[in-house]
Amino acid sequence: LQPYFAQQQDLATQIDEHSQQRAELAESFGRMEDAIETAASTVDGLEGRIDSQQVAIESIVEEVESSGSAFQHTASQMSEQLTARVSAVEAKVDQAHEQTSQTLAVVQEDLQLREEALRHDLETKMTA
Repeated sequence: LQPYFAQQQDLATQIDEHSQQRAELAESFGRMEDAIETAASTVDGLEGRIDSQQVAIESIVEEVESSGSAFQHTASQMSEQLTARVSAVEAKVDQAHEQTSQTLAVVQEDLQLREEALRHDLETKMTA
């Protein structure tokens, strides 16, 4: 009978140990559930931050794009103005070149006439 009671005692001890392990597991499960809820809350908070940062980034991108368009428009206008100025300067240079060419032709003709007049005077004086 004694081995039977020893076996019963042994089973009772094992049942107590299993009950204690089950209680520890339940407590551990509870802590894990709390940790999961905390992590979920943290993730929700991070998602909120990410969403607000994404909105801010989109706003910045829109602002940069509109600034880029304005800059491009201004650059285009400046380019047109510079092209017009360059064309005006080129026209003035062409006009000045033409006037210089005409003046040079007149001066050459005048020099030729003076040279002929001096030769004629010199010939007249030498023959006299």
